[in-house]
Amino acid sequence: MNKLHPLKINSRKLSWEDNQPHSLDYDDRFFQANVIDETQEVFITANNLKDRWQNLEKDNFKIAELGFGFGLNFLITAKFWHEHNLNNKKWLDYVSIDCFSLNIEDFKKIVKNYPLLKEYGDELVLNFPIECNGFTRIDFPKFKIRLTLIINNVDDALVSLVGNDNNKFDAWYFDGFDPSKNISMWSPNVFSNINLLSKENTTFGTYTAAGFVRRGLEENNFNVSKVKGFGNKRHRLQGVFSKKDKTTQLELTPKKVAIIGAGPAGIACAYKLANQDISVDIFDKKKDLNLNPWAAMYPKFSLGLDPRSDLLVQGYLYAHRFYTKVLSGYKNTGILFLNNGEDRDSWIKRILKLDRDDLFVKLTADEINTQNKVSQDYDGIKINIVIHNHLNYYNLQHFLI
Repeated sequence: MNKLHPLKINSRKLSWEDNQPHSLDYDDRFFQANVIDETQEVFITANNLKDRWQNLEKDNFKIAELGFGFGLNFLITAKFWHEHNLNNKKWLDYVSIDCFSLNIEDFKKIVKNYPLLKEYGDELVLNFPIECNGFTRIDFPKFKIRLTLIINNVDDALVSLVGNDNNKFDAWYFDGFDPSKNISMWSPNVFSNINLLSKENTTFGTYTAAGFVRRGLEENNFNVSKVKGFGNKRHRLQGVFSKKDKTTQLELTPKKVAIIGAGPAGIACAYKLANQDISVDIFDKKKDLNLNPWAAMYPKFSLGLDPRSDLLVQGYLYAHRFYTKVLSGYKNTGILFLNNGEDRDSWIKRILKLDRDDLFVKLTADEINTQNKVSQDYDGIKINIVIHNHLNYYNLQHFLI
């Protein structure tokens, strides 16, 4: 499959009936009207999550989902986790893979149909990610949940997780469309990587009962059971990973961490650790720890299909969301890139071909001069990052570069 560009969004093709979406890409529905009951039976009960959470000895529990869709499985799981996470001390790590990013207007349109999920839907809206491909991490300290969205082809997304023992999961949600219409999600490569990302007693649940899905999971060390399906469906599958896990799992979270250096990186690390109930001591040779009050983020949107380009885009968008949330002094002023050379002109033309009007706005020289009260001869583009928090959109003075 072709690698996805971090900023080139592949939008879902949808039709709507009674405010419920239908996928035109796969000619299938995303969920049934009673989706809360469906998710509880097909994923939460199938994985025996309530009992496992109440008897959880580790510091966290890890769920992987294939098919994030509109995020309803996540919201429903968040609700059940919050209600059954005794003493609110453990963390849920929820990793979900989809080849389409989630549009905020579509999400709000759907989630308002489910009042029971309002508290969790509102929290996701307040932390809603800017659409991009690759990895996006969102923390919900209120619920002790870390959500990692991976927008990518399922094969590439799973491969990116393989090789790190910390990425082995406790439970799987297989929630792709009908296997006959979405073959890529149910391929031998996918089953093989699920094997590598599972550990002893990892469980799974899925709505499908297709024979090749059952065989693919059994060939990759799952004991599979066919049980009564949800609603009008005759059968569905659930099961347990049977292979002994020979790797050493380091599950314990440190209780105290020392950080050398109180610059932006050190302080950010301290903040993130403290929000996970970890005690932190910071050491710095300077007595005065005041940071530069005029520090600015400079986005370097590289346009290649390589790890560096992914890191630059995902790192900038994550930092932007993080600073917006935690720093009252952070201002989203925007940045103008002037078209003042051949290299810059080529870069701007490539940026505009991405069709990301939500991020990049082309401005004439006159518009730049009027907005910034300057006199110069170049046109350019403005980096225009929208802040979803409380749906407040800043429109401030711009930096010129």
